[in-house]
Amino acid sequence: MLSNKPYLMRAFYEWIVDNGWTPVLMANAESHHCQVPQEFIEQGEIVLNVSPVAVRDLKISQELVQFKASFSGVIYFLSIPVQAVIALYADEDNGQGIFFDLDQDSIDFPIAMRGDDILPSLLPTSDDMAQPVRQRPHLKVIE
Repeated sequence: MLSNKPYLMRAFYEWIVDNGWTPVLMANAESHHCQVPQEFIEQGEIVLNVSPVAVRDLKISQELVQFKASFSGVIYFLSIPVQAVIALYADEDNGQGIFFDLDQDSIDFPIAMRGDDILPSLLPTSDDMAQPVRQRPHLKVIE
């Protein structure tokens, strides 16, 4: 089964950008195959502004996050394994984003396997289905 991590990263990236916030990617820079400018690594991690105005050709694939970015006027091609990504969040003070456990390749979400798992209070009763709901019309004539 494919990891859900890159799918979640793409979704959160789009959501952050759509809200007008600045997406920031935090990664374990010491991860195998991580290609980032070494002078910007702090305590084994790198924090990168990945907003559309800060990077070019951003691609989040199943295996890698890749893009071009300028650091002090020098353009670099960055390649970060998806497994090395620690977080993708909004830089603004709202703390919105997604944070990953580096030991896991996917995030587990609880799912209902059978109809028995649905709370009985949420299921429609036969009384609810037998009687149609009647509401007043909500349209009005404007002259």
